[in-house]
Amino acid sequence: MSDLPLGWAKASLGDSCLLITDGTHHSPKNDSEGEFRYITAKNIKLYGLDLTNVTYVDADTHAQIYRRCPPKKGDILYIKDGATTGIAVINPLDEPFSLLSSVALIRPEPQLLFEKFLCHLLNSPEMFQQMTGDMTGSAIRRLTLTTITRQTIPLPPLPEQRRIVVKIDSLSGKSKRARAQLDHIPRLVEKYKQAILMAAYTDAQRHSGRLSTLGSISIEVRNGLSKKPSDDPSGFPILRISAVRSLSVFLQDVRYYPTTETVPETALLRNGDLLFTRYNGNPDFTAMCGMVRGLTRDTVYPDKLIRVRLSEAADPRFVEIICAAPQSRDWLSPHIKTAAGQHGISGTDLKLLPI
Repeated sequence: MSDLPLGWAKASLGDSCLLITDGTHHSPKNDSEGEFRYITAKNIKLYGLDLTNVTYVDADTHAQIYRRCPPKKGDILYIKDGATTGIAVINPLDEPFSLLSSVALIRPEPQLLFEKFLCHLLNSPEMFQQMTGDMTGSAIRRLTLTTITRQTIPLPPLPEQRRIVVKIDSLSGKSKRARAQLDHIPRLVEKYKQAILMAAYTDAQRHSGRLSTLGSISIEVRNGLSKKPSDDPSGFPILRISAVRSLSVFLQDVRYYPTTETVPETALLRNGDLLFTRYNGNPDFTAMCGMVRGLTRDTVYPDKLIRVRLSEAADPRFVEIICAAPQSRDWLSPHIKTAAGQHGISGTDLKLLPI
């Protein structure tokens, strides 16, 4: 905080504020009943007060706490104890309430400090580092009121403080809007992917000379191994059910088949094999198809997956796309049966899938 701009000054928080205090240690007899809210660190979040889970105290208890720490609307509430130390919010409540001792109340001198500027300053990484450098305690680290009071802060002229706040709020608003837009991207990508798959299916259907079934172009449709795998890496790699997702097989997502069990050669995977999820707790993940690519070691698959090995008449890359298209998912959906909370499809029904 050296080399301050012209017109700025340095001052301690104690000299720049009318009041710096905290609440008191108190354990209410009844958390859900009482006349006055009892605000604790759990209610203070970066975006403001979270009042979904509030403790209450009776009038006598509130009076004892309020005499020491009388909050006003516009005061800054600052967590000074525990894992969330350093979060500051501006009190939005125009009503009396009580504070726990883990929360400090800071009331700026309005002729020196704009409360929104001080709140942004207290939430800055630099101020957090400066404050927490003086924390005490081992099990629960905490800031004392003395430590908070003696902290040095930069003090611009009031008009400059207001301009800084306007700029920060503007940038924060843009950041929030950008995050909201980014949250939509995965859904848009999935929607676009489904549109491409649908168009590919329609195009293939238009140019197709005949309609086949998955069974008629396969030389094998086989369930995997049923023995329970373990995490012992001395065993034989066996895929988890989660390894298969639409248009992909994650070969690194494995457990291990017991070393005491013989691994049949018929269970070994090959590049070009198609794997379908046979069972899943989510019907949207049942009968999903992915092609095995990039095998570098012998790997087997569990009985919750179905392996389809195609004849030379069919390109597995093409069949993978057709099986993932919305038209195929629509055909498969009524063939997915539910039992004991699990959704499954049989190899017999899978063979009937139109290709």
